[in-house]
Amino acid sequence: MNSAAQFTLRIYIMKLIIILLLSLVINSNVFSKEAAKSACLKFFKHIDAKKYKKTWDNSALYFQNAIKKDQWNKSLEAVRTPLGKNRSRKMLSETPKSSLAGAPDGNYIIYQYQSSFENKKHAVETITFTESKDKKWKLVGYFIK
Repeated sequence: MNSAAQFTLRIYIMKLIIILLLSLVINSNVFSKEAAKSACLKFFKHIDAKKYKKTWDNSALYFQNAIKKDQWNKSLEAVRTPLGKNRSRKMLSETPKSSLAGAPDGNYIIYQYQSSFENKKHAVETITFTESKDKKWKLVGYFIK
């Protein structure tokens, strides 16, 4: 094989390696986003079943240090009970962030859902998760408007 053919072969192999590495990075991000979305759906399952303490159990450590489990439970009862049962939810947005005000830098995803409840037809639920060191998505915020 002449030197021009060897050079072309090396370039081709380098391109293949780059494509493989890029696909690994992209797939890793997809799996991470899917895990975050799964954590969000699990959160809603607990909230809708009035298992508020379970949502606290699945929250980030700094969240748990900021609000005690009983306080979280009482807060969610006060906010969610008057709304009644959830009737529908539609995702409005999924926004990855690397930092949030008042929180340590890291990987975050903020979800917003258009929601409807028995006693409130139009609401927006905002749920924020952070990726923990063990690659699990943990709750760091929940708001209803």
